[in-house]
Amino acid sequence: MRSRDPGRDASLEALVPALIGRLPHLLDEVRRLLTADWPDYAQFLAEEQAEVEVAAEGSSAGSSSSRRSTCPSRTAT
Repeated sequence: MRSRDPGRDASLEALVPALIGRLPHLLDEVRRLLTADWPDYAQFLAEEQAEVEVAAEGSSAGSSSSRRSTCPSRTAT
């Protein structure tokens, strides 16, 4: 959703290249933090990191993918 302030949109869009550049490091950190409590998600990120990166980059460009990954769900304990 776009804000009503075009200047704000422009400044947020300027962050996209920096976020994409840091994406592998961010995903590694998220995976590491998920390992203890959400091992299925951590494993998914480790095994499918390339696909997750492509999906994140595509969504930042406003595109949508017709192919969806199957991400493991955590069952309530």
